[in-house]
Amino acid sequence: MAAFVLSSGVRLRIGCDDSSCGLYRTSLWFGGSVVGRRVRADGGKVSSGKRQISMNAKTALVAIGNGSEEIEATTIADTLVRAGVKVTIASVEDELVCTMSRGVKIMADRMIGDCEDIDYDLIALPGGMPGAERLRDSEALKNMLMKQEAGKKMIGAICAAPAVVLAHHGLLEERNATCYPSPAFMEKLPKNIDDDEVPVVYDGNVMTSRCVLQDPCAEVGDPSGGCTTRTETRVPPVCSFIGARELR
Repeated sequence: MAAFVLSSGVRLRIGCDDSSCGLYRTSLWFGGSVVGRRVRADGGKVSSGKRQISMNAKTALVAIGNGSEEIEATTIADTLVRAGVKVTIASVEDELVCTMSRGVKIMADRMIGDCEDIDYDLIALPGGMPGAERLRDSEALKNMLMKQEAGKKMIGAICAAPAVVLAHHGLLEERNATCYPSPAFMEKLPKNIDDDEVPVVYDGNVMTSRCVLQDPCAEVGDPSGGCTTRTETRVPPVCSFIGARELR
């Protein structure tokens, strides 16, 4: 059995659920197709290229559940890691492994209940159905979002999550927001910004996005709209909404 680490530090693993294998617990399972650099299965030192995270790095939690959208979840995590943010992926299910909307299995770092007393600079929610409903129904995640709002700390949601999670918990009252452009979702937003030219909306400490963007500049960098760091951040071609500069 082998474990692999991608350039952003996201770890993948293939097979072996036995803890005696000594594989990293934070994993992404992609069937039998693996890319990345191999690391020792016993948890030994990575041979080369492991991305270092500063001890003083900003922190982000990405919540996932069964049915969450895998591209959104992993792109948020990957992009933030590339910006130097310490990312924790947390499962709202009864186990660490979540089956995403297209069948990809992602193994979270922690259970959401174990994160409830931890402060994060950002809580980010991917979309996907029924994943967004699983996030909505998590009492621990709800408590964390309410605490985040009370402290005016950053909250981000993409696709179905703004409507299904944030609006449901009253976190979008009197706020401009956007979501996946479906009437079933848009009608849930108190102040919906339905504009193809505005895929990302910032209002106070809350960021919302319609969906992942087929745009290499995305909105990683300058939340004012100038996106001055598009080139220097070297954002992947499929990106989401996170204003990474705010977390540096």
